[in-house]
Amino acid sequence: MAGVYCKHNKIIFLHIPKTGGTSLSHTIRKHPFFIGSKAYHDHKKISEFKKIVPTSRFKRCFKFTCVRNPFSMLVSLYNFILKNQKAPDYTMVRDGGFGAFVKNFCDTNFSYFDYMEHDGKNLMNFVIKFENMREDTHTALKMINEHIKSFRNTIPAYGATVTEPNLHIEIEYHNIGIKTNFLDYYSDGKIIDMVRKKFERELKYFNYYIE
Repeated sequence: MAGVYCKHNKIIFLHIPKTGGTSLSHTIRKHPFFIGSKAYHDHKKISEFKKIVPTSRFKRCFKFTCVRNPFSMLVSLYNFILKNQKAPDYTMVRDGGFGAFVKNFCDTNFSYFDYMEHDGKNLMNFVIKFENMREDTHTALKMINEHIKSFRNTIPAYGATVTEPNLHIEIEYHNIGIKTNFLDYYSDGKIIDMVRKKFERELKYFNYYIE
């Protein structure tokens, strides 16, 4: 499961690959705010949602996503591919190791901002950090609560009135990878430099480091 769109309450959740979005998608769709929502099975960018959702409604949507330290995200993706022999890059990753995987990835156009931005503008109302998922998801729900209040007198649960919405939620974890310290993969300074260059903007904007 990737992105989520709730037409009724005007909410868009954007799923950037390997940032914990699968767990979040499964979790939030069970919350009353998201009842009746539609889940997508591809990683749609905000520019793609803009084409799907009518303009007037899109402008009023609360848009949020989740990001992850790029150094950690790459280790997660690397191990994910190693577990999936049908993955397009499986042979290269298996035979080349982590260094070859990182070099190959850094030659792609992948960017967190490519998912979040349209015409150079970041359209996210809030960004959850993978490293602080539980607390940040709680914050997101509080913001969504206020968002819904802004255009309704009550908080609806798709047909029912929720007078005291539950803003606490337990994350339902999915696609859990190998438990490992991602720092163990970065003994080569050249690999670190490649990642720093590739994700220079993300590292600075979200205050991430190799530590």
